[in-house]
Amino acid sequence: MSPTKSPLIYILLTVTAACSQEGTTMTPADAAKHILYHGVDVPPVRRIHLRAGPLSMIFEPELGYLRYIRLHRTEVLRGIYAAVRDRTWGTVPSKVSNLHVQQTDNTFRVRFDVTSGDDEIDFQWRGTITGGEDGTVTFAMDGEARSTFVTQRTGFCVLHPIAECAGRPCTIEGPDGTTEESVFPYHIAPRQPFTNIRAIRHEVAPSIMAQVRFDGVPFETEDQRNWTDTSYKTYCLPPAARRSPYKLAKGDKVRQTVTLCLQGAVPPTAPAGEADPSQVTLRIDAEEFHPPPKIGLCYPLSGVRHSDAQIARLKGLNLAHLRVDVDLQKADWSATLQNAAADAEALGVALELALTVSDAAEAELDAFAENTERLKKSGRLKANVARVLVFFKDKARTDRRYIELARKAMDEAGLDTAIGTGVKNSFCELNRRHPEPDWIDVVCWAASPQHHAFDDETIIENLAAQGWTVESARQFMAQTPIAVGPVTLRPGGAHDPRQASLLGAAWTLGSIKYLAQAGADSVTYHRTTGPGGVMGPRDASGPPTAVYPVYHVLADIGELVGGQLRKTHSSDPLVADGICITRPEATDVLLANFTPRSISVHLPDLTGPALLRILDETNASAAMGEPGKWRKWRKHPGEQLDRSDGPITLELRPFAVARIRYLRRFMSD
Repeated sequence: MSPTKSPLIYILLTVTAACSQEGTTMTPADAAKHILYHGVDVPPVRRIHLRAGPLSMIFEPELGYLRYIRLHRTEVLRGIYAAVRDRTWGTVPSKVSNLHVQQTDNTFRVRFDVTSGDDEIDFQWRGTITGGEDGTVTFAMDGEARSTFVTQRTGFCVLHPIAECAGRPCTIEGPDGTTEESVFPYHIAPRQPFTNIRAIRHEVAPSIMAQVRFDGVPFETEDQRNWTDTSYKTYCLPPAARRSPYKLAKGDKVRQTVTLCLQGAVPPTAPAGEADPSQVTLRIDAEEFHPPPKIGLCYPLSGVRHSDAQIARLKGLNLAHLRVDVDLQKADWSATLQNAAADAEALGVALELALTVSDAAEAELDAFAENTERLKKSGRLKANVARVLVFFKDKARTDRRYIELARKAMDEAGLDTAIGTGVKNSFCELNRRHPEPDWIDVVCWAASPQHHAFDDETIIENLAAQGWTVESARQFMAQTPIAVGPVTLRPGGAHDPRQASLLGAAWTLGSIKYLAQAGADSVTYHRTTGPGGVMGPRDASGPPTAVYPVYHVLADIGELVGGQLRKTHSSDPLVADGICITRPEATDVLLANFTPRSISVHLPDLTGPALLRILDETNASAAMGEPGKWRKWRKHPGEQLDRSDGPITLELRPFAVARIRYLRRFMSD
């Protein structure tokens, strides 16, 4: 399998190889635990904590990735890494070797070798990272092509954090030394905000500036929130007089350097009171609240009806809708529609129809109208249709003409429903070419955290960008309802082993938090069954296999339909986060630990008696197993926590998901 088609697998193979080279051994129990944590029997990526004077950071040696450069609690840079992309933007698998780390309390020097290669590409480079007492960090790569190959990018990428930079002023220095005052975009910039860069400078604390300087080739910046990455990325451009994709001949050298330095009133060492990464505080907003979005799931790609047992399980989620993708060029589209409609009726939910049309759209939609009218008259289409989303085959955007044809077809079919469009893939194409709000009833786009990188840390980092897409869409879509989906771990809902893990459940809870707080009207998540689903497929022998941890997150949310969402604020959203929903009889807080280590979460805003239920490694087998066990687990109200004397501090194991039910209304109500 090529790395362009399965980059995650190659990263995991790289990590596995690195661990085996160091003699790492793993017991069957450890392997099972890691599968439960994040879907594969591989330990989490190693982290080496480094310090350069007042700056702290993390180096991940298996990936050659410098991450989370912070001044006290302030993130200065999210990451620095070198990428080798093939001619189709695929990530070429890499292997790190010969790692040497020297460090003192306030300085460090790291050296390592990297070999990046596949059937065509053979590229080798030496990485050197140094950190000084004054807070200067230098990352250099010295590489050579050992084969001739075509690449879209070979060199450094630097990630700037959104929370600390969005809407903030910066100074851009060009290759000729001239400077220009600018601003990091607040709403998502459709195209590169900064080009032809030699250095970027911005304030990171009162009287302290951070400057990032690039040597080797010019760089430019893109807003990665377009692909739901929570960062701005400043990346290397092709060598002089070349355009992407470009050829590196055997023997060509690639030498680049990224240097971060602090300017101004720089503290000599780490500031006092540095945050404890194992302790998180979750605050709950007493004023801001609104209804959470309507949540649905995607129909299986097979188009085959669910079994009675599967329907019974799905009823426990209290979904709002079932999305079915109907390609009107395929011969079996009518059967898929009938099956989905029957299952939606059995579940008591609405249908979200995603119709794909071609150049023959008029004839295709006429056939759809005729078929749908016949199904309605015969009683085989009883489910309510919440909305119809129209997409043009093989194009990023759907023109107005096809929306008008769809509206006419729905009228003929007797379907009084909202008609909308957007993009099947990332927010980027919608942001670059907006539909007109006056000719659609709803706008939509899909979301996935794995367009550029595929590790556990990255998919958690990228949760916040989902909320930014909703906020930015409001700037050009006014009050048009927003339907985000499908929201999946991998683009298109492709298989990801983390789908059935605790991490997959934690990630889904984080996604609900950000999309809900940003004001999305509806969200469609994973498929109902199978590798990309919330429970396993049906065995040939009959009953379906276990429910996945994500099932329980959605079931908890389903129990709270009709409540009001309160805005929450995590002191470290990369470690833990949560949502709060209030109802007349109780207040529920759902929490997720996003890390492979145990943490504590403090909730200062809610006191009094509560019920606690945690899904983690100690009880996951019961919560996921045979129907008698997981049904019993779901019905258990939780352990009594009588904390009338003060707020709760909760201990959470790796990737645990918790529900706290406070037996009283929110304190400000």
